[in-house]
Amino acid sequence: MRDTRSLMRIGIGAYLVSFLLVAISTGTRGHRCAIVALLVPFIALDAPSGTGAAQFFDGNPFGYVATFVSGLVNIAFPLAMFLKFKRYDRSFAAARIAVLVTIPFSWMVFVLLPVLPREGHVLWVSGMLLALFSEEIAARRRASASSRGLAGTDKIRLD
Repeated sequence: MRDTRSLMRIGIGAYLVSFLLVAISTGTRGHRCAIVALLVPFIALDAPSGTGAAQFFDGNPFGYVATFVSGLVNIAFPLAMFLKFKRYDRSFAAARIAVLVTIPFSWMVFVLLPVLPREGHVLWVSGMLLALFSEEIAARRRASASSRGLAGTDKIRLD
């Protein structure tokens, strides 16, 4: 249980720190990417055609959808963590799947812009995965340690 909490705290901490780091190759930090991902599709809808906002993806409407869906992960992840803390296991499982489905949309945006992910994006994804799967990772670590005979100090051999 202690390992699970530690891994979850590290994952949530990494997720939060990622917003302060550079997320994409243009030098944009994570917090700006998060805000832009949710707002750009709506700004583009209001902008007259031919302006900068309307031509963000060279008129490709899928780019705006991908951007908005990738922004939704920053709503789905905190919701998933809330459900995990409240022990709503089935709802947490559904929210975890939603997070996993939305992450690749950010990669589609990278291809369409084109930009490259940087350290902030890597830490963002890693932190979410670590927090979402902290129980599974801790269980696997315990199983690995017990199979090697490292779990517990009460089995001291005096050969």
